[in-house]
Amino acid sequence: MGCVGGGVGLFGVTNHAEIKNLGVVSADVIGEIGVGGLVGWNYDSSVITNSYTSGTTTIKGNSDVGGLVGHNDKGSKVVNSYVAASVIEGGYGVGGLVGVNSGSVVVKNSLVLNSQTTVTDNGDRAGVVVGHNDYDYGGTIKNPYGRSDVNTNFYS
Repeated sequence: MGCVGGGVGLFGVTNHAEIKNLGVVSADVIGEIGVGGLVGWNYDSSVITNSYTSGTTTIKGNSDVGGLVGHNDKGSKVVNSYVAASVIEGGYGVGGLVGVNSGSVVVKNSLVLNSQTTVTDNGDRAGVVVGHNDYDYGGTIKNPYGRSDVNTNFYS
């Protein structure tokens, strides 16, 4: 899967969607902004439940890059979901599960295992579970678990 622009994943953009019990195994997902293994941009009260990416999955982008969701926004939720054995790489807001979590959203009871999250090109905001959680705009994380590597590759 690949695209130039925002919203790249099995589902590029979700809007009032409900995704349950769905997995992506061994995929390469490459884009610019809002890049996720399952959903690029989870938007407007969309809910992802019991879903995952696993098995040598590679997700790359410039901003808002996550193993499952690139950008979780505007009342959306990720619940009881996981990422395993994935490589997630980007320049800003790079997370093992969700790249950016903003806008009255929730990530709950989710985990990341045996994955590698890397921020490149003088980027910032990387995390094992969420790269950038915007508390000012209602980003909430409940009961996360992560056991993975986070790397920063800064160039001078």
